[in-house]
Amino acid sequence: VWFNEYLRVFDIEHSLFASLSELTDTPFILAIDRPVGSEPFSLSDTERLRPIGLHLSQAIKMFRQFQVLNNGIQAHEHYLDTLNRGIVSVNLKGKLLYANAFAMDVLIRQEGLTVRNGLLCGVNEEGDMALAAMLALAKQGVGQAFALARSPSSPPLKIQSVPMAGDKTAMDVLPECEAGKVLLLFSVESVLPANAYQCFAKVHRLTCQETKVLQGIVEGYVLKEIAERHAVSVNTVRSQLASLMQKTYCKRQKDLVRLFFCATNPRS
Repeated sequence: VWFNEYLRVFDIEHSLFASLSELTDTPFILAIDRPVGSEPFSLSDTERLRPIGLHLSQAIKMFRQFQVLNNGIQAHEHYLDTLNRGIVSVNLKGKLLYANAFAMDVLIRQEGLTVRNGLLCGVNEEGDMALAAMLALAKQGVGQAFALARSPSSPPLKIQSVPMAGDKTAMDVLPECEAGKVLLLFSVESVLPANAYQCFAKVHRLTCQETKVLQGIVEGYVLKEIAERHAVSVNTVRSQLASLMQKTYCKRQKDLVRLFFCATNPRS
């Protein structure tokens, strides 16, 4: 049965079908129906349906490929959000294009960097001058490492710029705002007492191995890198991290890092 705009039901007398995805678990079928009393479909109707079905089949294939790509992008962004390093993408005019969770936390707190009218800025004139110099070098394809001061009691923000050089023709043809991008990688430069990790471990009753995992997390290493540094499996490090998070009542790694710095420097 099929329904017109008045929801009156008519029996279908003629149908024309085309399978759009025969090789999938959930096939799509294009059906064109004619009600009782209408002319049957002719051979020419079938020929007209064939290219339509082909185009729709290609569209479905492209849509599914896009879904796979989108899922990959989401997984990649989720991984970037777990890092204890800031990752920011800007264009050559300083417009903010992307920031992972660590970077967003820094920007919201205005710890050396902030955003005004969509542009990445320093929190003071010194920061603005440093960013301007960085962008000027990025236009020449040159990266730069520099540091921005935060509050007097907090360690500085260490920044590394990585220009993503585009094709020279594109650089000549496209507007400046579209001609290239710059990645900014930054982390909090640790200025800690010599026994900071031992004191934190004693308060929270951490084992020696859990303390090593803590130090790796604070220094910005991912679990695989921590495992390689200490010659253990990633699953072992993951188990030690789970115990560490439970003892410190933290749900996310960035919460653990924040707790550590607050404990070792209460004024930060």
